Amino acid sequence: MAGYHFNPDKKKSGFAVDSGKTGEHWKSFSRNKLKVAIVLALLALVVVVGPDITGNMFYDDPEYALLSKNSDFPKLAVKEANLELYKCMDDVDDLQSQFSDCESGISVAEGLYKTCDAQKVEVMGELQTVNGNYNSCQAGADALKSSLDVCNTEKSAKETELGVCNSELSEMDSRLESMDAEREKIVGNYANSVCCTLKMLGSPSLKYYTVVNNRIVCSNSEGTEFGSCEYEN
Repeated sequence: MAGYHFNPDKKKSGFAVDSGKTGEHWKSFSRNKLKVAIVLALLALVVVVGPDITGNMFYDDPEYALLSKNSDFPKLAVKEANLELYKCMDDVDDLQSQFSDCESGISVAEGLYKTCDAQKVEVMGELQTVNGNYNSCQAGADALKSSLDVCNTEKSAKETELGVCNSELSEMDSRLESMDAEREKIVGNYANSVCCTLKMLGSPSLKYYTVVNNRIVCSNSEGTEFGSCEYEN
């Protein structure tokens, strides 16, 4: 046992020192492990949640960056932004419903448009036919007007000629009346001379005369009464 020195205090003291160092290392390792867990949790949060939580720190949108520079761009917190987004989603649903109604209205309008377009084509065809008939009628009316003008010109000439003829006819009527009057006078004188001669020669009852085939016929019962004879005065 010579040369062996047992020093329990030193042994104990050395073990205590080793135990202290181990505890410190363990505490250091636990702290590092906690830091690593926190970092991993943050990375998982970034991957899963994305820019809704991390914001522009980890998410860069060029359009957002450009629009955010405008003076009227809303500066909203995350909560307010989510509320606005929720309202916008409701508005989108309403707009989608209105859009569906508009599509239905457009479909009906397209049907009406097709019907109107078909009617338009039909009416245009009828209008073309009517225009053709109108042009034909107009040409006929122009021809008739030209003929009417010619007729009016001829009518004016005929009316002038008729006026001349009426004047001549009036003149001839006057001359005829004069000639008739002169004829009656001549006939009367001739009848008076003939009938008076016959009356004087043996037929005292003769009083009338008639003209038969341009001949004087004396009578005692009918005809025109002739004047008194000279010998009766």
